Amino acid sequence: MRIGVDFGLTNLRAAYIDHGKPVLVETLTGRRALPAVVGIDKSGRLHVGDSAKNQLLLEPDRAVARLRRLLGTSQRVLLGGQSFSPQELAAVLLAQVRELSETRCGHAVHDITLAVPCEFTSDQQAAVRDAAMLAGFRQIRLVREPEAVVAAYGIAPADVQLGEQILVCDLGARACEAAIVEREGERPLPLDIERVDLIDYTLAADSPLSTRPAEKPAALVIKSSSAVAIGSEVCDAHIVSHLSHLYEREFGVSPQGSRKALARLRMAAEWVKHTLSQRETTTVRLPEILHIGDASLDLEAELSREQLELLVEDELRRSLECVEIVQRKTAFSGSRLSAVLLSGGGAEMPLFRRLISALLPIEPRPLPTEDALSPQSAIACGAALLGPGA
Repeated sequence: MRIGVDFGLTNLRAAYIDHGKPVLVETLTGRRALPAVVGIDKSGRLHVGDSAKNQLLLEPDRAVARLRRLLGTSQRVLLGGQSFSPQELAAVLLAQVRELSETRCGHAVHDITLAVPCEFTSDQQAAVRDAAMLAGFRQIRLVREPEAVVAAYGIAPADVQLGEQILVCDLGARACEAAIVEREGERPLPLDIERVDLIDYTLAADSPLSTRPAEKPAALVIKSSSAVAIGSEVCDAHIVSHLSHLYEREFGVSPQGSRKALARLRMAAEWVKHTLSQRETTTVRLPEILHIGDASLDLEAELSREQLELLVEDELRRSLECVEIVQRKTAFSGSRLSAVLLSGGGAEMPLFRRLISALLPIEPRPLPTEDALSPQSAIACGAALLGPGA
């Protein structure tokens, strides 16, 4: 059994194929994302996900987040006085994903297709493979994230005519990334860190890292990619600031002075952003967010989608600079653009879709509705679809 995994900076998402359709793997609490956080308890046992995320907020020296940025480096991570390599900690996350997948699908999971960013170097790719092998996977395949998104939208390489362009735009937690994908008319060059070609290879867990099977022609190639360091977490920060202002105006004290209160505000901001992507209005209720003397001060505020969009519009406009960059680098022509594909949790915001629609000559394509997919799950589902035999 093979799974596809989106090893994101803030969350891991996984999917497997059932009767030809991708199925998202859920955590024990019913979430479709595993926070990419590893913590260590007082007995020295490593744990991951929501419990580690909570520990990070209250005991930051005993938990670590954003592990993906450390892969491919020699940096060690100290947790509770113990030293770990980034690969060892990433393996703990992948092992949990494997266990959850086996529970969900009812089969042993030995193979994995991992989607990695376009800019991942050979060192980073090797580190990801190391982590997957440590997690017990036997066959490991790496694909580029835009390739996975194309697959999630049901576009096969044969569907893309020579000369046509596909624009993939991903609004993740920390950055907005854009890539132009085209049909490859000739045999691609070998993997080079200066290029972002889609390389399709499988590595057996018992093989040396330097061993690769014979090259196969790639059907699609990423002609250009660009990233701007403005992601959906910037939007979260604006929501936190707005809620804090409302609270301070009512009670005369800012909740941001309390680490625990700030943590709850950040979680509320994520919830608000997601909820207002689906609804026009919502109410935030955070009981006992602060205690002043014997009094507990609650936060309750109503927010509308219109208010949210006023808070984040400028940031979302700046995030789309990555689209303009790849347009310049690829001699972009509107007549060559055949599809616009969106991914990432931030891409679920209606405002983001409207802004990118105003920038391009065609509308973003919807995901296949029968598969119950969303932009934030596109990479994981596409990775699963790219697995052999899927």
